[in-house]
Amino acid sequence: MLIGTFINGYKSYDRAYYIPISEDLDEKYSAYIGNNGVGKSAILESLDVFFNERSWNITRGATREEIYISLVFLIKKSEFIERARNKNYYNTNELEINEQVISNLETLNNFYWNQDISSYFQGGTKREHITMFIDTIERLKKKYSSKDFFITVVGIKNNGKASFSPFDGAISKFDNTDTVTSNADKIRSLIKDFYAYVYIPVEQNVDEVLKVEAMQMQKLMNKNVLEEIDNALTQKIELNGRNKTFLSFINEHLNNFMKEINTSIQQIDSDYNYGTETFGKKNLTEKDIRDKILEAYFSKRSLKYKNREIIHLSSGEQRKALIDIAYAFLTNNNNKLDKEIILAIDEPEVSMNIGNCFMDDV
Repeated sequence: MLIGTFINGYKSYDRAYYIPISEDLDEKYSAYIGNNGVGKSAILESLDVFFNERSWNITRGATREEIYISLVFLIKKSEFIERARNKNYYNTNELEINEQVISNLETLNNFYWNQDISSYFQGGTKREHITMFIDTIERLKKKYSSKDFFITVVGIKNNGKASFSPFDGAISKFDNTDTVTSNADKIRSLIKDFYAYVYIPVEQNVDEVLKVEAMQMQKLMNKNVLEEIDNALTQKIELNGRNKTFLSFINEHLNNFMKEINTSIQQIDSDYNYGTETFGKKNLTEKDIRDKILEAYFSKRSLKYKNREIIHLSSGEQRKALIDIAYAFLTNNNNKLDKEIILAIDEPEVSMNIGNCFMDDV
């Protein structure tokens, strides 16, 4: 679970601020309300920087060495360790790295659970934000157990390097093995892969988000459309009494067809030949067919509401459709998620009437 974030030097956050996000595993919904320009969108964008490599929007005049975005996580150990050990199952080197990261997270966990962290803050973190963060950690300790959960703070600096700001110096002193600091990028990478952050800016067209092949929709579905197509093309099926992939069947059938064509035209002159370019590939690949499927198949299957294209609905109806579809995927309990999904919608109530801005419990 994402508990909160420290933001320093991003957009309107000219000093290190702590922004709370959620503190309860059973109540994960959060909303930010305020005037224009106070930094609501910057919170969601900063998370996009951490998870999805969004470009930085640095505060004017900020000292580059002090710029960072650090996220505070409460992670269920059993789920994280299971996925970390299943990741790259056939790559021994990656498995060893993942085991080391798990050990590093235990070290970080000991720091946040067992140390008085109030004296370890670095940089210009505002006093009230330090107090807010410490109070949050204390409440988490009363609710959850260090045996079952990791508490950790992992961030990114504007040079792309991972960090533990605002606790970098403290972690390096607390780290007896020196592996935590040296493995900062690996720790961030594995934690980042544990989550799927879906950010929908207010200015993005709803119909673009709701396309099946859109990256945001794929994350919500917990499916990679390209992988699904490739699996369909390469999965072995019985064709003409033989087990072969659909792709190999197409290539074999077309190659035989072209042989017949060449045989026919060469009866006139043997120098005629339908062939590939010199050193060119002879057969179709998954990518060749995949691109055409994306172009042809999914363009015919846009989302409709009451038989009307989403793009033809009012802006309020489009926004409601976006929330309905996202909610449908997130509450589909039959779909075992490979990643923990964090959905962030900027100004979700835009264009909707007041009645649609409230949801009944389901």
